Amino acid sequence: MILDITTRFWKRFGHCFVGGTLRERGEFDEEFLKKLEDGKVKPVHLLRVEGYSKIWEDRHNSRQIIVGTFNALHGLLGLEPPAHRSMYGRGAKRPSAVFEDSEDTAEEEFDGAAMNISEFRSLLSETDLLVVDEGHYEPAFSWSQCVDEINAPTLLLSATPYRNDYKYFNLKGNFAFNLGVHEAFNNRLIRQVALDEPAKLAKPTARARPTELSAFVASVLERVATYGSVPEGRPQKCIIHAANYERLKRLQCEFYRQDRSMRPVLIHDAHERRNKKINGDLEKISNAAVENLGPMRFQHVHEANESKRGPHTKIWLHQFKLMEGIDNADFKDVFLYDGFRNARQLVQQIGRALRYSDPGRKRPEVASIFGASHPMNRKSGPATVHEVVKRQWAGYLDYELYAKREPERAFTAETQLLELLKKYAPESQYIGGDFRKGFFTDENARLGEYVVPRRAIVCHFKPSAVPDGAAFEKVDGETREETYALNDLAKRCAEAFRLEDRFDMRVVSPPADLQGYEGVRLVRYLSWATSKLLFSQSLPEWKLGLMAIVYAKPFVFMVDSEGLCIDFDRLNLYSPSPDEMKRLFSEKTDGRKKKERSRIRIVEAAATGLDVSDIAIRYVNVRKRSLSGDYFDLAEASQAPSTLHGIALLGDETVRRQLSIRRGRLADPTSKNIPLKDYAEWTRKIAAIMSDDKISPNPFFARFALEVSPPVVPEGRPQNLLLDIWDLLNPDEPAFVDRKWDIDIARELLDLDQCIEAVTTETEGEIPTDDDDDDDMAADGSASFMLGDYKIDVEYIRTSTIPPKGRYKLSCKELDEALISPNDEPAATTEVDPFNRPQRFGKSLVSLINQEQAFRVIPKQEGVVYANGVFFRPSIDWDVIGSGEEGDLLSIIKPCPALGATVSEKGDGSGVTPRSWAEKSQFGLIHTVFTAGGPRKSMDELSYELAASDILVCDDGGSEVCDFFCVNTKTRTIAMIHAKAKDEKPGVSVSNLQVVGRQASASLAFIGSSRSNLPEPTHWRKPLGIYTAGKDRKLVKSLDRIQSRDGMPDEQVKQVVFTALKDPAYRREVWVVTSGLINLTMAVDELNKEKRGRTALQFAYYLADLRTAFARASVRLRIFAEDADD
Repeated sequence: MILDITTRFWKRFGHCFVGGTLRERGEFDEEFLKKLEDGKVKPVHLLRVEGYSKIWEDRHNSRQIIVGTFNALHGLLGLEPPAHRSMYGRGAKRPSAVFEDSEDTAEEEFDGAAMNISEFRSLLSETDLLVVDEGHYEPAFSWSQCVDEINAPTLLLSATPYRNDYKYFNLKGNFAFNLGVHEAFNNRLIRQVALDEPAKLAKPTARARPTELSAFVASVLERVATYGSVPEGRPQKCIIHAANYERLKRLQCEFYRQDRSMRPVLIHDAHERRNKKINGDLEKISNAAVENLGPMRFQHVHEANESKRGPHTKIWLHQFKLMEGIDNADFKDVFLYDGFRNARQLVQQIGRALRYSDPGRKRPEVASIFGASHPMNRKSGPATVHEVVKRQWAGYLDYELYAKREPERAFTAETQLLELLKKYAPESQYIGGDFRKGFFTDENARLGEYVVPRRAIVCHFKPSAVPDGAAFEKVDGETREETYALNDLAKRCAEAFRLEDRFDMRVVSPPADLQGYEGVRLVRYLSWATSKLLFSQSLPEWKLGLMAIVYAKPFVFMVDSEGLCIDFDRLNLYSPSPDEMKRLFSEKTDGRKKKERSRIRIVEAAATGLDVSDIAIRYVNVRKRSLSGDYFDLAEASQAPSTLHGIALLGDETVRRQLSIRRGRLADPTSKNIPLKDYAEWTRKIAAIMSDDKISPNPFFARFALEVSPPVVPEGRPQNLLLDIWDLLNPDEPAFVDRKWDIDIARELLDLDQCIEAVTTETEGEIPTDDDDDDDMAADGSASFMLGDYKIDVEYIRTSTIPPKGRYKLSCKELDEALISPNDEPAATTEVDPFNRPQRFGKSLVSLINQEQAFRVIPKQEGVVYANGVFFRPSIDWDVIGSGEEGDLLSIIKPCPALGATVSEKGDGSGVTPRSWAEKSQFGLIHTVFTAGGPRKSMDELSYELAASDILVCDDGGSEVCDFFCVNTKTRTIAMIHAKAKDEKPGVSVSNLQVVGRQASASLAFIGSSRSNLPEPTHWRKPLGIYTAGKDRKLVKSLDRIQSRDGMPDEQVKQVVFTALKDPAYRREVWVVTSGLINLTMAVDELNKEKRGRTALQFAYYLADLRTAFARASVRLRIFAEDADD
């Protein structure tokens, strides 16, 4: 470019640029002009470290021409990347250390003025003309930032079509010059282009069925054999494009296998000569392959050009390196083993073979482009690489003809389309039976016009101090700091939108005369996309988009109709604590009645397992009518809840609520969007709940693992890693298609879904121990892991905030490289693609993993697991269990004072007479309460349930499955009742509990979710006779087995019982009625002790196991026991 703008261009007019001025060529001798044209005389300043001082020295000259890269300019200007999620982890580039040194020493002064960065930036801001070469190149947004900062007339040069709207350069297309490709062909400025498939094999190879790769290589060799030499004597060359590094290496090896004289050049970013394993594939072939092909692998193009054998090699392999920066007439052909995702990349690649080898252009030359004859990829169907390339090239030629035929439309229509839409939009319309004013006739609509969904991402937000000299209008109801901070937040969000297909962004603040909108900001924009129902054509679709920002102390609530695309870290927004989020499913507040508390229920919960073994549950999702009380799972003690759905309170009303603890997401869905003012009021109510320390989370959360503070750096060093990549790599997910990853590599990675152990950085395969505290890995809290052949480096980062925070950062360039699918571009060069679908985020899998913290880590600190971005200690919360509150482990044990008087199950024990049978036997108690009926609220739970039921069947006998069946047809509930009694003092005994548990668990065969049919009972036809024990048996009670409150016939009662056992709509329960076995008060006391005995722990764990089994079978278990020892 330096020679282009200083020598080659002016030479055509008989001038040259020397000493900062335009001079006649006749003023200089041929020797000087030769040095000038060879680049040995530098008539311009270079924007690089060694040129900064020269630029500064000449700052008073009337003219300076400065040539450099946008990367250098971006660093000098100190521009922060936008707060967009695709920029996650990036920061402003530091200017050269030259400026840092010059500020501390007087030796760097020039003309009495020190060269510092602020003055240098002022000098750059005086630019009169900015010429941008290769204007299509990405990442274009960083270039756009530089153009905006320089704010000078801009000339954009590009040999490849850029997006029609010139979005990133703010060009209107009013002054446009186009040299069409057809004109360039006709005037022999560039070679003609011919598209073809590689020639079919003339002779079959030794292999009966050659592979796609071997057949492709054979056809290339057949073509290369016809190459001659260019006029300078060098051999003609070809470029071969393949999708990734591994495929390029296989191609290079295949060329060598088929022709030992071939030494193809391979250029790729991933090739690092210091990596000892970089040529491992060659070692598998032979030592000769290492010797011959190893030196032909390069990381950069200039290395290949400067090597000894590179310039004389006919075949050059690459992925993206030979699409820019090489204009060499030696390249005659381009072979595409893999195609390109879009036509722009194809045009760039073809451009590398278009330079004429004959400077006189006496005869036409042709560049041949060969697309492979195998299918491009699975998503393109049966279309081959050649067919796709042919279609893309035809589309480009059509575009060039259109630009030549109607340049005024081709270069201005897209930039003015939005303005035309606004201009011709109707002022008023009759739609849906109503008369509506056109939006574009009054774009400054008041905030009351907008409606948004009742959902939000919730973040902590602390307004910072206002910079000195900042001028802005304070909003009523806000402090000066809050107004400035909210304005700045909205402005930075709007800037991030520029990386999306969003246009016409406007930040709307509440006017002074509008009440109820304090703390509210709105970013209004128009989103653009082409119809997804079209394959190759384009139909613009415009849609109004809104991002609402509401500050409700101490939180900020954000919702975006098109999805939030911001980088929360860069905006200094961090998620609420898990406890703050859990309060949204509260236990109760002061003064709240128990009746109101019962209105709160968690219906569905998803949890992440903290056990990382191969047989462990990784993720579980459970839905019931209520998980708060009846449901219990022992595994929850080693799980971390992530998302919940249920019914919660909002003021005095109940709402459906969806909550993501991990992501800080909240939704109280409504049937339609709500006015912005109502949305602001909703956020204030939610903020009041989240920030109220008096509100306790629902007891449901206490069943899960305990959250702990992040360990210090040495203790946080990762020792085991499990990647949660299923959701990211699942080929069946729509997002997978958007990311354009290689489906085969994705499946290989999913097969590696196992917990892996850390290896030291020194010796791969050696597992670090606790004695390794003096090595580098322990010192900085980092470690390395081998996921198959991919080495993943993991760094633990802990910040001493209040409260402290800890997180892990993964890095593995090889993993990202392997995933890039054929026909795609590297993650670092992704731009908004308006012609396919919206911006593709997360081309880097590792970046996505870091953003989502999609992994689990076992750190050095014992007993701690990192998951969902939080550290947990898997354990049971004994304090909650000991409290005996509803929903905890012990809540299945129900007090029944009447059981304290019972000494026998049936009444056949000593001391039970016909007169005392109803009081001293469990059968008598059950039968008497049922017969009496008349349920009353003052009754204990067992008595109430029996009195409310309408069928009771005694099943006791030789083939019994329970002692009683109890049916309530009104509530559609069936219970199997087991009676267990001992004439001794009750306590906390696991052996007694096992007696209860064994018989109760056996009931699941007939009443559980996978229940078996109950055999026809024959003993129901006979009365049950209860006799005293011993030789002199006396009748205590003769009991009719079938009892029906409404006098229902026995056969009908049987049918009701059998139907209830089979009917999925019936609520199924098992009741164990005990006496002399379990004492609830004693159990609570034992578990509340600071040092819990082994017996109490065994009792609690067995009860937890029992309750888990019933919960998973969708059966409610209730154990009735005497309340206390009188």
